[in-house]
Amino acid sequence: MNYHPRSRIPMFLHRIAGALAVLCLLFLAPTRGHAADAKMVSLAQGTAITGPPDLSYAGTFNIDIGPPFDGPLTEAYCVDLNHHITIGDIEPQVIPDYPCEVVYILNNYYPHAAPVLSPTSKEAAAVQAAIWFFTDGYVIGGPADIKARAQAIIADASASNCVPVPVVPHSMTLSPALATNILPADTSHDVTATLTGSDGLPLADYPITIVVTGVSGPQTFPGTTDAAGQMTISYSNGFGVPGSDTITASASFTVPVGLKFKVPDKQGIVLAGEPVTGTVQASAQKNWVPAACGDGYINQAGELCDDGNLVDGDGCDSNCTPTACGNGILTAGEQCDDGNGIDGDGCDSNCTPTSCGNGIVTAGEHCDDGNAVNGDGCDNNCTPTACGNGIVTDPEECDDGNVANGDGCDTNCTPSACGNGVVGPPEECDDGNVVDGDGCDANCMLPSCGNGVVDPPEQCDDGNVADGDGCDSNCTPTACGNGIVTAGEQCDDGNRNDADGCEADCTLPTCGNGIVDPLSGEQCDDGNTNDGDGCSSTCQRQEICNDLLDNDGDGLIDCLDPDCGTCPVIFKDPATIGLRTAPRVDWVKLRGGVAPLTPISPATEACGFLLDNADGVLFRQILPPGALRSAGALKHVYVDKAANKSGGLRRFQLKCKNDVCHVAVQAYGDLSNATLPTMATQFLIGDDVFLYKAAWTRTKQGWKLEFPRH
Repeated sequence: MNYHPRSRIPMFLHRIAGALAVLCLLFLAPTRGHAADAKMVSLAQGTAITGPPDLSYAGTFNIDIGPPFDGPLTEAYCVDLNHHITIGDIEPQVIPDYPCEVVYILNNYYPHAAPVLSPTSKEAAAVQAAIWFFTDGYVIGGPADIKARAQAIIADASASNCVPVPVVPHSMTLSPALATNILPADTSHDVTATLTGSDGLPLADYPITIVVTGVSGPQTFPGTTDAAGQMTISYSNGFGVPGSDTITASASFTVPVGLKFKVPDKQGIVLAGEPVTGTVQASAQKNWVPAACGDGYINQAGELCDDGNLVDGDGCDSNCTPTACGNGILTAGEQCDDGNGIDGDGCDSNCTPTSCGNGIVTAGEHCDDGNAVNGDGCDNNCTPTACGNGIVTDPEECDDGNVANGDGCDTNCTPSACGNGVVGPPEECDDGNVVDGDGCDANCMLPSCGNGVVDPPEQCDDGNVADGDGCDSNCTPTACGNGIVTAGEQCDDGNRNDADGCEADCTLPTCGNGIVDPLSGEQCDDGNTNDGDGCSSTCQRQEICNDLLDNDGDGLIDCLDPDCGTCPVIFKDPATIGLRTAPRVDWVKLRGGVAPLTPISPATEACGFLLDNADGVLFRQILPPGALRSAGALKHVYVDKAANKSGGLRRFQLKCKNDVCHVAVQAYGDLSNATLPTMATQFLIGDDVFLYKAAWTRTKQGWKLEFPRH
């Protein structure tokens, strides 16, 4: 017997305590129903040995085989050093799982043979160490005499022709464990006992006894199990007495040396001493119940349910039929119950007396909504709520029980009159009121323009359909925009909108009236019929050739537009474009010469610069008159120092001498669309525009262009 290394008890405490518990690690209550249980009672013969691990006790201890644990005691050894055991622990029998050498040692050494070592405690310790060698791989380190004796025992067991522990009864079951018979029809009962051996297999040809006690006993049935380990008996309750029986099956056997007792988390026990008697038992119960409504069983003719009581309204009533209207039992919510589901027999299928208002439509009723309220769809005479059923309900004003008009109460259940919504002679209409202008006038005549009554959407009604007298034939006041052409109007399209074919003043569209009328084919209308001002005498767009704008929308600006003829060419000086990465701004620089066609006055005339390609305008800025300031007798300059950050013309310089002007431009802006080589440059100076269109050369920085020499 050992102690776990972390819970060893000193030897002097062992000698004082005498029967202290042997400890391992975990505890688990024994499982009931095995063939036998072993209870650790006290230490027997043993002493301390060394390992590793060092153990404060190895040897036998006294056990009691039970239940009922009433002796006699016998000796045992233990296995499984990884766990502990305590005095008083009870462990159930399990199937032996150790080598047969252990069984050999238990049957051939102490306590089954006289000890070799003295005192006996040393012999018991050597036997225990030898057992642990085979079950736990334990190797004893000392004392020397106990070690030598253990090694001799191990050698002897290893050389022997050992045999395992013989099979004995291990567990018993009874089936069925619980059963009920209904008297007096069923007075017999069968029960089967099944016996399993310590090898886990059915135990055949083994004597068992089944005893019946209770209202059918006592009865005893001895017998032997069959090949399946079973024995079946039949017995009867001969007098049909209500009550219960207890059925007990048992099998006795001699507990052999080497039988193992174990729970998973405790040290195991193996019998080493004298064999003792063990018993395996199983029990079952049989109930005998007289047949009756309320016994909890459907066992009589007419029973549809049985909930074990005679309470009505709980789902199964006292006549053992389900709680329901028509089962003949009056329960909560029912006013009557005649035991059937027939309507009109005095108690209808909803268990209310046959009557109008009980929710069941019976002879003479057209409807029945379960109440006597009028106007809810089924009135208190059990006819559908409707005009003509003889009952005045909201919103009816009368109900004469028919659907005839003109008899004092019309088919909409209102008194016959103009305004009741029913058209009767001599009415042309009746919209249910005596209001004018709502589609049917107060005299029940149809409204119309010219009847002297202003009805929406009429704006006026002078009692006639004449135009131009202040209220026209469409009942709108005589005015431009009312859709009626009257004196002084050329047209009237019903609105005061321009450019829709009839102008806001009711005159026909004409070129030069300042209104662009696409319906007349006009592209523009500048209020005159002059050519050359951007809008021609036929109101078509024209290019103005000296404003750097695309006036006619053809994508061609000034000198590039064929409408402008040929412009003077920019010559002599180079131009460059710099494309830079944001946030820095792109730039363009040009220096060119021009020969004005007309006298120029830089200080009082507009100037501008345009750069574009086939994709559109790359840069354009027009300086208003006065933007250029004099910088000497011959030079005028415009400067914007912020342009290199915000964009725009940074510098525009004009220097003229002997009918030739030199232009210098520096501008900043987004020139990312400068991706095509062919670009056009135009200068605006007063009324003159100058052009140079050519292919630029790509540079590492952007583009460059050499103007032709003059």
